[in-house]
Amino acid sequence: MNNAIASGDLQAQLVRPRAVEVTIWGMPAVSMAAFRRSLKRDLDADFGDIIYFSKVMEPRHGFPTANNQTPYVLTVFDLRDGPMVLDVPPASDKCALFGSGIDSWQAPLVDVGPTGEDAGKGGRYVFLPPGYEGERPEGFIVVRSPTVFVHFALRPITIGSGTLDDAVSYSQQLRSYSLADAGEPPAGRYIDAYPLAWNTLPAFDLDYLRLLAEVIEIEPAQAKDAVMIGMLASIGIEKGTPFEPDAERAALLSEAVRDGEACLNDYFVNQFFDPYWPDRQWPTLRFDHLYGFSFYGDGKLDYDRRGANFYFATWAPKRMGEPGKLPPRTTSSDSATKRASSTTAIAHTGCVCQATPRFATSGRLSPTRRPPMHSSTTPKTAWASPRTTRRT
Repeated sequence: MNNAIASGDLQAQLVRPRAVEVTIWGMPAVSMAAFRRSLKRDLDADFGDIIYFSKVMEPRHGFPTANNQTPYVLTVFDLRDGPMVLDVPPASDKCALFGSGIDSWQAPLVDVGPTGEDAGKGGRYVFLPPGYEGERPEGFIVVRSPTVFVHFALRPITIGSGTLDDAVSYSQQLRSYSLADAGEPPAGRYIDAYPLAWNTLPAFDLDYLRLLAEVIEIEPAQAKDAVMIGMLASIGIEKGTPFEPDAERAALLSEAVRDGEACLNDYFVNQFFDPYWPDRQWPTLRFDHLYGFSFYGDGKLDYDRRGANFYFATWAPKRMGEPGKLPPRTTSSDSATKRASSTTAIAHTGCVCQATPRFATSGRLSPTRRPPMHSSTTPKTAWASPRTTRRT
């Protein structure tokens, strides 16, 4: 050992590479934490509110690879006050909901709709918080969550002659309420996000680690993360301790987060996909060893691949699409409705991502040839219009 290197210098040398690894590992959780924070900031929405789109998304809606083929309907549950219910309407002759509920680490918990647990018949899904010891609710589709937050992104897909207006109206039949109120559910709160500028993307700077520190403080630790939880403490993130780095440490950590984003971008561009045809550039997602999009199995957590996946996508399905359960394409002349029905099997199961072509003519693509997908600074956005809400 070089005794000329002071102990403090050695510790400082450890911080940057550890913070890079933490950035990669924490990507799915930070993405959802940024989404949760954006609800109040951009929409004046609360947990449990039903957020829908009256039209398909526009560039002012900052989501990881969301598409403009279907409208969305979303909500978030906070289970710290007890179990919550998602009341899913049955599929109609014009519309059906497809999508999933995920935990704070974006591990899929359950699919809903024709490819989900209710098989298109509709049903009440009750989500139980970590460590719930009460009686198992009867008459519900019961889902135990390992995290206190549960997130939903669903697509109202049109069937037959269904139109975009039908899909939007149908999405507003979704309801959420606490299990304690299930006997007489209160009126829901519905917010149309389409007119608003809504940015759910995390910034890759010190704020990224602040969001991760909030997750660590609120969510229960999981055994698969024991090593990383220990590593977090060495960079100043620890349950029960405020994350307050001094100016010098903050600058070092910010640089490390940007390095971590470069690693995520490189893995996404150069390692996450396989060519669909050996002589073409169009890629397909590598579906081997996803472990139900948990990336945890056979005694390992593949957090490199998990980070790359959730760097560009959100809301993976519990099960992959079953084409026999998907609605047929609409015959309507409404072009927006045609777009709303021309989705892939994975899209019907609720994954917000789309297949993305590789932007290179040959060989592998360097991250310097394709800019990172997220900004390294939090954008300042002018709101498009006043918030639109309704109650039913």
